[in-house]
Amino acid sequence: MGFVGFYMFLCLVTGLLGRHTYLGFWANFIFSLFFTPIFPLIYILVAGYKNNKEEVLHSK
Repeated sequence: MGFVGFYMFLCLVTGLLGRHTYLGFWANFIFSLFFTPIFPLIYILVAGYKNNKEEVLHSK
């Protein structure tokens, strides 16, 4: 039971870290459940966070 709890904790942390990406919390969480949490973490590091509307408007 300890391994399953730790795995779910890692998936939850991955979802929380990816909540401001294009995939969002749930997609990162589900993706980390079916695949290891390593792949979504790599995605989060490579893809980065999506821009806020204010940043997009002020950048023009």
